[in-house]
Amino acid sequence: MNVVSLHQCFLGTLQANAEIRTQAEQQLKSAQKERGFLACCLDILNSADIELPVKKACLIYFKNIIIKNWRENGSIDHDEKPIVRERLLATIVHSDRSTKAIFIPILNEILVTDYPTEWPDFLDSTTRLFANPNDLDSLYTGMLCFSELCRKYRWMKNEDRSSQLDSIIKQYFSSLLQIGGQIISDSASSDSHWQLPEILKLILKSYKFVTYLDLPEPLQEEEAISNWIGFHVAVMNISLPSSAMQLDEEERHLSPWVKSQKWAYANILNIYVRYGSKGWLSDGSYTQFRALFSSSVVPELLKTYFGKIEEWRQGHRWISDASLYHIISFIEHAVTRKSSWGIIQPFLNNLISELAFPIFYPKDSVLELFEDDPQEYIMMTFTIEETSNSPVTAVRNLIATLAEKRKDTALEPILQFAYGKLNSLTSEQDTINVARQRESALRIIGCISSQLVEEQSPFKDQMEVFLSALVFPNFKSQFGFLRARTCNVSSKFSKLSFTDPNNLSVLFQGVMNCFNDSGHLPVQFEGALAIQSFIDFPQFKEALGSIIVPTTEKLLTLSGAIDSDLIPSVIQSCVENYSEQLEPFGISLTAKLSEQLMKLLEELNEAQSADPDDFDSDELGSKTNAALGIFSTLLTVLLYFENSAQKIAKLEQIYAPVLHYVLAKDLDSFFAETFEMLENTTFLTRNVSPTMWSLFEDSLRALMNSDLSLNLEDAMPALKNYMVYGASTIKTNSEYQQAMIGMVMKVFNKDGDFAPDDVMNAAELSTYIILALDSNSAGPYVPHLVKKSLEMMTFEEAEQPGNVYKIIMANVIIASLVVDPNHCLQTLIETSSTDSFFNLWNELCTSYKRVFDMKLSIMGLLSFLSIDMESLSQMNLEGVIPQFGKNLTILLTAVPKAISELEKKRKDMADTDGSNEITDEFIFGDNGEDSDEDENNEQENRDLAEAAETGGFVLDDDYIEQFGFATDDTFDEDPYANTPLDNLNIFKTFKDFILSVQASDSNKYSSIISQLNPEQMDTISNIVQIASN
Repeated sequence: MNVVSLHQCFLGTLQANAEIRTQAEQQLKSAQKERGFLACCLDILNSADIELPVKKACLIYFKNIIIKNWRENGSIDHDEKPIVRERLLATIVHSDRSTKAIFIPILNEILVTDYPTEWPDFLDSTTRLFANPNDLDSLYTGMLCFSELCRKYRWMKNEDRSSQLDSIIKQYFSSLLQIGGQIISDSASSDSHWQLPEILKLILKSYKFVTYLDLPEPLQEEEAISNWIGFHVAVMNISLPSSAMQLDEEERHLSPWVKSQKWAYANILNIYVRYGSKGWLSDGSYTQFRALFSSSVVPELLKTYFGKIEEWRQGHRWISDASLYHIISFIEHAVTRKSSWGIIQPFLNNLISELAFPIFYPKDSVLELFEDDPQEYIMMTFTIEETSNSPVTAVRNLIATLAEKRKDTALEPILQFAYGKLNSLTSEQDTINVARQRESALRIIGCISSQLVEEQSPFKDQMEVFLSALVFPNFKSQFGFLRARTCNVSSKFSKLSFTDPNNLSVLFQGVMNCFNDSGHLPVQFEGALAIQSFIDFPQFKEALGSIIVPTTEKLLTLSGAIDSDLIPSVIQSCVENYSEQLEPFGISLTAKLSEQLMKLLEELNEAQSADPDDFDSDELGSKTNAALGIFSTLLTVLLYFENSAQKIAKLEQIYAPVLHYVLAKDLDSFFAETFEMLENTTFLTRNVSPTMWSLFEDSLRALMNSDLSLNLEDAMPALKNYMVYGASTIKTNSEYQQAMIGMVMKVFNKDGDFAPDDVMNAAELSTYIILALDSNSAGPYVPHLVKKSLEMMTFEEAEQPGNVYKIIMANVIIASLVVDPNHCLQTLIETSSTDSFFNLWNELCTSYKRVFDMKLSIMGLLSFLSIDMESLSQMNLEGVIPQFGKNLTILLTAVPKAISELEKKRKDMADTDGSNEITDEFIFGDNGEDSDEDENNEQENRDLAEAAETGGFVLDDDYIEQFGFATDDTFDEDPYANTPLDNLNIFKTFKDFILSVQASDSNKYSSIISQLNPEQMDTISNIVQIASN
């Protein structure tokens, strides 16, 4: 490998000429396959003569190769790895400051894979870099490498962690304290060297990594606790030097000094929550540490934190938002501890007035967003803050925790403060400063609202007067941010029973005025959410009903303007509450929702295909949630047209392009929602339209191109519906058959990371496929499916001891026996599996719970028993006839109760009337999957159940258990799902069979009933009699 030519390649990747760049990239792809490529990259990185941009290009390429190929089975030559390990640390030492961070993922990848077995001298090499404290580049590199070694243990929880890590902590962590202490002792002087605050940050991160998942024993010792807590407090006490304070406030958090303080506060919070207090995160192994920490450490830390808050309030200390978050969160956790509450209680009023109120008071930068970037304002103020480390989030949690956990002591002072503040402002003019104060006070009220309206609250009866006097008037504020907050806080009192109609009128008018405020998006947004909150109020419902169509149209417009899943949820509530009024609007509603959804999907697809750095992750998350919300709303609209297949046919034409786009672009984040739409469309129409068949093709392609192990379960209900409602097409379309069988065999062959659940899904899908075919079309597939099912049962039986797995795998063979008995039995005989499978089947016949399994086995038994005696004798299978006759009786005894229970479940579900089944003709190969339900089936099932209760035959658990049924074995049947056998009149089918055999083959009939007792013979007689009526 020639270093000069490689240098030219990297130089070429930086050229403006696209042709030169492409040529250089191709040359690099070829060069990386040659031995010595990584060593040449290290030569370039260590050369003093090569310009920095080329080094950066080389380093990034080097990093990508390491990350993708270092681990086992990667393409990196085994002999080259020791060279990389040997030279890497020295390369980092001499690298430019701007490139050092790029080495972090390289170090991490190699350490995770190779330390300590393949890189045993890494620790010694690292700590040797600590030897000369004046060589700051070496000291920084040593600390960088040491922190990455600690990172390796962050998520490790096993014996190796303790055996490896404890010795590292004992030997080297005292050195970290010494180095860190020297940096802290003269922060002003240290500020002149960029490496020193970075080293301080890495020391704190090293402590974070080793204490994140558990607390190593060496750090539980009293001396270590004192030293490390003292070190963290010393970092907190640093007066930020000029390099930090000279930065703009928005940029200051990037300073390593500020980051060090953030990690100091964060580490202490983590130690407290996980190990220093009793709770769900800690266990009994920290009892001694917990006692020491709670009694000695927490009180001193609280004093320190209250001191820091006071300095911050007086403007004597600048504290970053992240550090404030951790300070407040620490106090919040201490509120819940009896041992520390006594320390906090005297500061309660200060926490409300000097901490919560100022933090809730909106900054200029936030109010600028209200005007200039309303979407960002909504995300920051009303949505995302729940997941961000902002002091606003921490204060809200603190106030809520005080109100809940220290209700008797804290709730009234919090309410009194907010009441006093709002009341004092009633006579003030509506200035920006007054509006900000009201905003802050209202946010405090929002934090405690749930406690104020609960049944036992002493303040509940006062809340209506409070709201009408001090909250609702703010609906008329000239400041939009305050009107939005008024909507938000009012919504939190939706459980309150209002007694004065005038107050409800003011509330409704205020909410609708906000919703109609087209000039301020956040106000509209909160108005929309308030509509959802109060939609169940009779006065609201009646008033809103008269304007529901224009309201829904406006909600659609708002949904298009804001990437949020909350507005689609409001639309969904409107559809649920005003379905009749909105039904004529359904087509237009679906069209607008589909248009918005397509726009979001196109933006997300563009982001998926582009450089991740070009897109904001929060924004993409908002768009994803908004798309999911619209999918949910589309489904709600669809379900409200369930009684009109004609209207659904129109709707599907509108949303089908959206589903096609998801599948065609492999947007697997929305596969589940897409399959749910396909499932419900086919279910509600009991039909598969040409459009749905086109989407079926898209689905199969998308599933095979994606990770099938992640997506098959989501697709199952839709794919099964295609087999049920599209059986006639499946039966005649060999391409569809081959595609479905190919997908099933991919799972059976374990061509991917498939779990037993995936195998069961594939097996159940195989059963549905077979039942959609006839003997001619099933012939090519039955032998393969039977063999594979037998194989899977054998391989998995030890790991899947329960009956569920066996039932589902056996159903593939039983379905094959129903549809194509010749090929099925031939395959069982060829594989010498007849005895073992029939023995298993005999066992399973006494353990079925699902109607589908019972019906399928009855059909399988009838199919077998329908074979002429001569053929059975030639196959040496006539000996199983008596047992199969007994199995038939057992199943026919159990199935009426199972059907009755399933019908009860379906009746208990909302809107389950109507046919969703197919006829028994389908099983025997007749055409047409749209037949109506046999009206006699339901009455016949009731007659059979009644016969059981009145002595015709027994269905009680004792009777079932004597034949081996396990009554505690639960294998639930989905009452919403349909199967190919739902409409099969199994009793009529049995009656026709048994009468035919009795008349035409008395020997076989005698063999079938030879093991039945009188009670079981009565069962057969009753079934024949009832089925004949």
